[in-house]
Amino acid sequence: MQNKILFITTSNLATNPRLTKELKLAVQNDFKTTVLQFILPGWSEIVNDDLKRQFSNTEFIELSASRKPYLDWLLSSLLEYLLRKMPHKLMNVRLLAYSLSKRSYLISNKLSKLCDNYDWVIAHNPGAFYSAYIFSQRNNCKLGLDIEDYHPGEYNDSHLSNRMLKLMEYVLPKADYCSFAAPLIQLEVEKHIPNHSSNWFTVINGFPQSEFTEPKRIKSAKFKVIWFSQNISTGRGLENFISVMGEFEDDIELHLVGELYDEVCCLIIAIIS
Repeated sequence: MQNKILFITTSNLATNPRLTKELKLAVQNDFKTTVLQFILPGWSEIVNDDLKRQFSNTEFIELSASRKPYLDWLLSSLLEYLLRKMPHKLMNVRLLAYSLSKRSYLISNKLSKLCDNYDWVIAHNPGAFYSAYIFSQRNNCKLGLDIEDYHPGEYNDSHLSNRMLKLMEYVLPKADYCSFAAPLIQLEVEKHIPNHSSNWFTVINGFPQSEFTEPKRIKSAKFKVIWFSQNISTGRGLENFISVMGEFEDDIELHLVGELYDEVCCLIIAIIS
């Protein structure tokens, strides 16, 4: 009998490459796979449809990230808004999760109606962590969590950062394993969760060689650096690197790989001009 995995994400395959690679690995190892993801309006919709066709034997359960159906959107949005007004220290973990992401409520609501049995439930993105944990408890299956960033550090609001940290402190130790996108992310999380499981490990972000054209080997005295990210925007350390780079402009060469935001282009022009 095939082992069955339920993957859960608050995004979709197109915007969550770590999930896509994990799904591909599961299929290659003959797991029966299901993905619960969101339909996101915009550029990712067409890309996501193409990716789904590559996984013809995978079942996809899809929720809307837009205002349709309107009542679901209204209820989840109001719930998130009102719960963010409450002190997080007075909230249980379920309400904490709903206050951080309206999609957490939508996922929980959908999972409560899912009757199929799974051997594993694997959650990507914090908005899916709590819902996946409850589902694993209710259905007696194992739980895996993928932490692709230091999520408490993603907010400029300390109240939201504290909520995220409290959620992670509760859910992560209960998982059968946690995977991290980088060693420093894992180390930072371990500072807050010292009594963590031994089944924590790092899976470095990377991409197949086939997706890149091998560069021509040109002799150069310059020190070459590649900065790659799905979205290249400000506030993530790049501007600090660029400002220092200006002191060594004749000796260093920077290559950016990813979706480049206009604000970064303006920043680069301002620094080099």
